[in-house]
Amino acid sequence: FEGEPRLLMRFWEEMELHRSRCTTQPTDEDMKKYAARYASVSISDLWTQLPEYKDATKTWNEFKDAVNAQYPEASETRRWTRRDLDSLVDLTRKSGISSVYDLGDYTGKFKSIALFLESKNRLSAGEAGRCYQQGFSDSLLKQVFTRLAIKFPDRHSDDVWLVSELYD
Repeated sequence: FEGEPRLLMRFWEEMELHRSRCTTQPTDEDMKKYAARYASVSISDLWTQLPEYKDATKTWNEFKDAVNAQYPEASETRRWTRRDLDSLVDLTRKSGISSVYDLGDYTGKFKSIALFLESKNRLSAGEAGRCYQQGFSDSLLKQVFTRLAIKFPDRHSDDVWLVSELYD
């Protein structure tokens, strides 16, 4: 674990997966040591100072809870935020989309965040479409709307466009 909060739950899942594959089940103490071992040095330094790590009577789950408390944004309900989406859009707009690869990369990252936010009712499909467009340069957006006008002659460019319509 390198410290990116949204990856903490995946780290715990990996630890549990490896634990389940052991022929001899590791103790809670072993699991705490393994977690600290497979975290970066600076993260390990923090984790090994927690009372739940030092105290042999504290369980693996108590240790994980204590670590999780250090990263409130690591909650599965907070995997992605609107700020993450806005940052992606801003970065893409600044760096530009100059190839099909760039467009695919942007779209994949955008959908990952947007679909998560939609599933948590933090973003509507229409808002996602408007936000997705903001990652395009003015010249690319003009090309996209020219294509959409040909493909959908009865729709106005000011209508709400879904990400799938814009990407297609």
